[in-house]
Amino acid sequence: MDFKQKFKNSLSPKVLAVAKSKRFKDKFILSATMLVLANCGGGGGGGGGTTTAQAPSTGTALTGTVVKGPLNNAVVFADYNNDGILSIGEPSTRTASDGSFTLNSNDPLANLVSLADSQTTDSFTGENVEGLKLSAPGGSSVITPATTLLVEISKNSPSTTSSDVANALGLPGVDITTFNPFAPGVDQNIALTAEKVASQIIATVSSIAAAAEGTGANKDIAFDKAVSAVSSAVVTEINDGNNSDSLNLSNTNVLNEIKTNAILQLSSNVTSSNAFETVLEKGIEAIENVNQKIDTASDLTTEESKSIFSLDTQLSSQVLTAAQNEISGSGTTTVEFQEDSKVDAAVDTTTVTNTSTSTGASGGGGGGGGGGGGGASSSQSSTITGTSGDDNLTVTLPSSTATGNGGNDKFAVISGSVEISDLNTGDVLIVSSGAVAESKDVSNFTATNVTSNAGEATIISAASGSTINLNLVSAGGFKL
Repeated sequence: MDFKQKFKNSLSPKVLAVAKSKRFKDKFILSATMLVLANCGGGGGGGGGTTTAQAPSTGTALTGTVVKGPLNNAVVFADYNNDGILSIGEPSTRTASDGSFTLNSNDPLANLVSLADSQTTDSFTGENVEGLKLSAPGGSSVITPATTLLVEISKNSPSTTSSDVANALGLPGVDITTFNPFAPGVDQNIALTAEKVASQIIATVSSIAAAAEGTGANKDIAFDKAVSAVSSAVVTEINDGNNSDSLNLSNTNVLNEIKTNAILQLSSNVTSSNAFETVLEKGIEAIENVNQKIDTASDLTTEESKSIFSLDTQLSSQVLTAAQNEISGSGTTTVEFQEDSKVDAAVDTTTVTNTSTSTGASGGGGGGGGGGGGGASSSQSSTITGTSGDDNLTVTLPSSTATGNGGNDKFAVISGSVEISDLNTGDVLIVSSGAVAESKDVSNFTATNVTSNAGEATIISAASGSTINLNLVSAGGFKL
């Protein structure tokens, strides 16, 4: 039985009638097609490899990679009719953990589209990226945020080349239709720049889309029009006559231009344009802070960099919540990352959490560097003790005590409260929102810029002659 007949047989006449209606056509086709793919064995879950849809089984084998970083278990399809929607007869597959895919296409020059659902994760950061939609021109071997802008721009300006877009994004000499920053052997400096650009694009697009979705716009329309708003700024950069500069998504003027484009694009799609613009204004401020932080990433390997590149997901979630609350009139409508100190604190907290997890931390703490720290008990309090080396000690229980026991230790208070017995120069203290930390009898503590406080932190000095220096603290205040 061929694909189309199997699809028809799986649906009732009533459902087919609904599918033909203008209002439900797009969503229905995608959902029903994915249902049949699942029944045929296509579109399956993780497992580390790609799964190819049953139809068509012939055609040209296309290979490529979906990158923002590498997207695992994303749906990829050949968009024969250029509508951005997975339709009947369009071949689809799922990506492997490195973002790679193979697809048999009867039209090798059709645009490629990647859709992220609840099963899709960024293999670099570990974040779920549901709702992310990327595309690339036919013939591309990568699908990225940069190629997504190229596809959007080409709709109204087919003469625009990939080089034009690359130059506008600050990637001169890079073929954005083939370059994979996570491929073995690539220039690491170019790779880092490319991934920074990709993350800044997504931080901007996803946050605009979240503001619109939260104030009543259709989720898919919100994302597509947010892409269009950013693309307009790229076109402006291409046409400005200055080949020596590039689009700066950390720049206030550029982001305000994009904000204006977004309002023009989306105001008619939301239930309250006033609510949308109110939240969008906050979102743009937060985007600037996040994109500036992304600029500081030093590599594509360390836990700190992974934390920085995960900020776009956190930001869009904050904006969506603020928008929903703005509409409902309840809850907070602030976007936490409007304060750059909150961005720094989020990176610090995520870095410590990731590091603790990778070094075998349990609920209470995990050792790093010189050895293992004490794990938490199953009760509501714990005693966490490090080693004589450098340790990562994480607190999540309502009441804990922690001792670094020598070395340069990192105390991360994610939730609950902790009393730290030996805070010294060389140590790092990170206190998350709602958490409480206190350290007594401190005789010598000079904080680095990794130390931050988003909750409540108190440092009590020892006898006279104690030295406590908090000048470099990246976020929040401390009680002394």
